[in-house]
Parts: sequence; structure tokens; C-alpha cells
Amino acid sequence: MINVPNPVQATKRWAPAFIFLVFAILTLVILFKGLKNLHLNLSFSEALLIAAGIGLVAAIIGWLLIRCVYISPSVDEETTIPLAAISVDLRSMARLTRRIQSKATKEAEGYIGDIQEHVELLTNMVERSEAQMQTRGDFQFVEKIFTHLQVMSACFVAFAHGANDVANAIGPLAAIVSIVNGGANALVDQTPVPVWILGLGGIGIVIGLSTWGWRVIETIGKKITELTPTRGFSAEFAAATTIVLASRLRIPISTTHTLVGGVLGVGIARGIGSLNPRVIRDIFTSWIVTLPAGAGMSIIFFLIIRTLFNS
Repeated sequence: MINVPNPVQATKRWAPAFIFLVFAILTLVILFKGLKNLHLNLSFSEALLIAAGIGLVAAIIGWLLIRCVYISPSVDEETTIPLAAISVDLRSMARLTRRIQSKATKEAEGYIGDIQEHVELLTNMVERSEAQMQTRGDFQFVEKIFTHLQVMSACFVAFAHGANDVANAIGPLAAIVSIVNGGANALVDQTPVPVWILGLGGIGIVIGLSTWGWRVIETIGKKITELTPTRGFSAEFAAATTIVLASRLRIPISTTHTLVGGVLGVGIARGIGSLNPRVIRDIFTSWIVTLPAGAGMSIIFFLIIRTLFNS
């Protein structure tokens, strides 16, 4: 969409399709066996129909906003108007020097020829600057549209994070509470998770994000590769879709790992040189270290607790 002759028209054409996908997939995930507490057990086909309808409405609203609100790219008029005036003056000067040269003496023709070369060089420079300003305005328009799409994809990632990572964290707690309430023979997989445990997980993720989350945000958002709204949307939407599918298939995966993979994919698409190898090395090293480190700490704490209770 960016690397096409007319990115503005491409954005106007394809942005509603992306809006449809984001809203339809997010709605489908919420509806398809995702509203058990409200006792709305919809079939997949019913959820698909409702999701498609909501996605279509959102796409139509997005299409109208793009057509009506974002009428044209936001180019800096204070810069483009002087450039256009300079270009006109230079062309007039080129015509004037040609007329003078036709009537000049042999001695003056050489000087006038030098002036013509400089005028031609300046004209080419100004015309290139005009084209660059127009291209920059086109890119600003595209990125402005995708800023709003990225907000939606970020909400999608937040939902996916709650559906996966928070569930992974409160799963053991829910099992312990189930055993404490129902005894050792309680069927953990058939016992509903109490609402207060879900609330506890939500509070925990908010506190974690507001305290130490900025470090992870800075690493993923700035240090792996340079991100713009279009690139960020691509990475977030791909990661969120992967996470949600894994959650529906009951595959425990890491949201952070998946999002890092999405950002890496964007960087690879731009070229290997756009990636920061040092940061990537540190990330992969931490992934390798944390698994045995977590297992080792778990063993130590379990042995300490068992020793205390058996003493």
C-alpha cells in the first residue's frame, strides 16, 4: 500500500477492508463460545454472521470517515506554495535568457550559457523538492489513517493478552481454589473459574503494565526495528490473530513472544539491515534462560514450602 504509485488511493480502497477484518475477527472471538457467563452459547455459524455484520458496519463507517474527513493529504501549504512560485519564476527566467542569448554578442553568449545552466539546475532541484513534498504528504495521509487502525489492533492485542497470558497466570490459582473448596477429588477442568479470580488477574495485569510494562513497550516498540503506524498495525494484527487462534485451540503461548515475532516479521519484510541484532540476541537469550530459571526457582520454592509444612 505504501510502495504504490498512488498510496492515498490505495489507502482509501483497502483501509475499509482492514477495518472489516479487525472488527469481524475480534467480534467472532468474543461471540464464539466467549460469552459463557451471559449464557449466550452461539454456534460458530451464528457468531460468524453477527461478526460479519458488525465488521461490515464498521467498514462502512470507516469508508465514510476516510472519504469525508480525510479529504486530501495534509501537505504543508506554507512550503509548497513558495516552491511552486519559485518554479514558475525559474521557467520565466529560462525563457528570458534564451531571448537575450539570441541577441547577445559572441563574448556575452558564454556568460549567458552559464546562467542558463544554473537556472536549469535550480529548476530541477525545485521540481524534485515539490515532488518530495507531495510524496511526504501522501505518506502522512496513509500513516494518519493507520494510526486509528493501530489503536484498534492494539485493543485486539490487549484482548488477546487477557485471553491467553492472564489465563495462563491465574490457571494454577483457579485449580488450587477448586481443590480447596471441593477437596482433592474435585474435577478441576469441570469447575467454573470464580469471577473474583478473573478480576484479580485483570488488576494484576494493569498494575504490571503501569509499573514495569514500559520497559517491554520500549524494547518492542522502538529497539527491534523502526515502527510506523502501518508497520505497527501489521505486527499487532498478525500477533493478535495468532494469539487468539492459539487460545481457541487451548495452546498456551506467550503474547510477548508472538508480538516480538510480528515485529521481527515487519523488520524482515523491510530488509535484514533494518533489524537491531544486539536487541534480538538479548531477547532470544532471555527466552532460553527464563525457562530453566523458572523451573529451577519453582523447585526451590516447592522444597522450601514442603520442608516448612513437614517440620
